[in-house]
Amino acid sequence: YVTSYCGPSDAKYAFVNEIVFPQWLGIADATQDEVEGLAAAKSFARARELVAQAVSKRAELGFTTHGHTGVDVNLYAYGWEAQKFRGNHENVDLGSIFIDLLKLDLDSVTARIAHDNTKQPTPYDPYAVDVLDMHD
Repeated sequence: YVTSYCGPSDAKYAFVNEIVFPQWLGIADATQDEVEGLAAAKSFARARELVAQAVSKRAELGFTTHGHTGVDVNLYAYGWEAQKFRGNHENVDLGSIFIDLLKLDLDSVTARIAHDNTKQPTPYDPYAVDVLDMHD
């Protein structure tokens, strides 16, 4: 939405400052540079990079690359069911371990999401559908 918005730039800035950072990302202390940068992002890739930087900064995470590497990463676990994480695992297999441990029914969730075309309204999107009107 941020990169495809074609309205006034001050409305886009307000949307990023009042909705994206505090409500969607939980970032109450976004800097002016962060807000201006995201509001000015012309591509999804750039917007994603700026959001990742803002979130990573607050989570105190650092990355050596923004791409993918083939290097093994150590994973440590302790406590309940920690043995399921011991040893080497393909990164794509970790999701299955979590699904099993949490007894998740992702097929059901995926089906619900796939058939839900609800668009969350915001005060800055004149074309948004009112979610409440859809269910009346």
